[in-house]
Amino acid sequence: MKNERASLRKRIFFVTSELERVQMTNEDTYSIVGALKQEQDMLDLKLVEICTEIQNTEENIAELVEKISNFDRGGDRFKTAKLQNDVTVKHKEVQALLGIVRDKEGEIKKLEVEKNQVRCILLFDDTDTRLAT
Repeated sequence: MKNERASLRKRIFFVTSELERVQMTNEDTYSIVGALKQEQDMLDLKLVEICTEIQNTEENIAELVEKISNFDRGGDRFKTAKLQNDVTVKHKEVQALLGIVRDKEGEIKKLEVEKNQVRCILLFDDTDTRLAT
């Protein structure tokens, strides 16, 4: 009877320590997931800002192109070179912004992969915890 009690105490201690370890692991994982979610939200906001900037830049380019067309028709050819230069500068800005957008999209994809990995880990840990009980 004494041996059975001692054995049960050891088992209870082992199960309790395993539960505490799994709980700490889950808390660590949740904090990582929370940080990743915040980072993803920030990247989403940046992406929206960049898309807005791109749209504004494209609108500016369209306005410049229209002005160039109007100047060409109106005989103001001396201003055309400056406007074409402005269009070239805006085009380069748009290309740079598009590069940034592509980079941010890559970062978002990486974060989504990491988030999915964390979900798998959480699911695996949850399954292990359920199997242990």
